[in-house]
Amino acid sequence: MRAVRLFAPRDVRCVEVERPQIEKNNDVIIKVKACGVCGSDIMRVAEKGTYSYPITIGHEFAGDIVSIGNRVQNLNPGERVTVMPLIHCGYCNYCRVGEYALCDNYKYYGSRIDGAMAEYIRVKADNVLKLPNNVDYEAGAMTDPVAVALHAVRKIKLEPGQQVVLLGIGSIGFLALQWLKTIGAGKVYVVDVFDEKLKQAESFGADYVINGKKQDVANVIMEQTNGEGVDAVIELAGNKVTQVQAIQVIRKMGIIV
Repeated sequence: MRAVRLFAPRDVRCVEVERPQIEKNNDVIIKVKACGVCGSDIMRVAEKGTYSYPITIGHEFAGDIVSIGNRVQNLNPGERVTVMPLIHCGYCNYCRVGEYALCDNYKYYGSRIDGAMAEYIRVKADNVLKLPNNVDYEAGAMTDPVAVALHAVRKIKLEPGQQVVLLGIGSIGFLALQWLKTIGAGKVYVVDVFDEKLKQAESFGADYVINGKKQDVANVIMEQTNGEGVDAVIELAGNKVTQVQAIQVIRKMGIIV
């Protein structure tokens, strides 16, 4: 089968590899129908690399079950599914309290073990999620980033009508924006440095957009909120500038994620 393999940073090739087979009784083989390109995929290919080489990249995907191990229950060949990309050990202190993302011994499709930019992938049954009939493969492949955005939105404990600032509007930011508008946020401010992305944010429901290169973000937002600041900030850019801006625009007892 064909697979997109990373051999070293900036050395990515589409090559022929052996099709994965059932090896353990909880294995599931999936024929990949759609696979997204995450920002972390780009960083791994362009700069960071992965933990071993060569490796098949990609972790945002959906497809059809082809075969299952003999102890797999509630999953059947032919079913449409997506997959949680992080494989937790289930035994460390963090797993025992349900904080799987903090697992001391985790593996990850596309960076620690072979991922989904291939015709087929072998995964653990525990990581498989069935897709509803009204969700197509492309949307199903976005389950991971959609869940990331929802996790951030839940952390701000939003009440209807509250004002929120999104600092940075990449893929997770656009998803967070949609979640915020769906669950009843008041005014949502979106900050970025690219006018094209800000224009798109407006089409997604942003109430006020600010270009951080052309405007003083803190001054604009404090003016819009009569000097009080906003109820919550979701910082999505991960740099020092936006981290400072988050502190500058949040109200007293507000929440920053």
